[in-house]
Amino acid sequence: YNEAFRLYMKAAENGSASAQFNVGYCYEHGKGTATNKAKAREWYEKAAANGNANAKKALEEYRVLRR
Repeated sequence: YNEAFRLYMKAAENGSASAQFNVGYCYEHGKGTATNKAKAREWYEKAAANGNANAKKALEEYRVLRR
């Protein structure tokens, strides 16, 4: 997971929406990095802004969980 997270981060920083989603997922679930819900949301927001449907769904789930 550590290597996958490193590679996702590199691609995410270069603008890949799917990698941005994957970075968010890794932060949300502690895969290859420490769990960090704030960073997960940040990366999901970046991915959603770049058109990633999975990130949009993840953000909707966050809204439901916060109610």
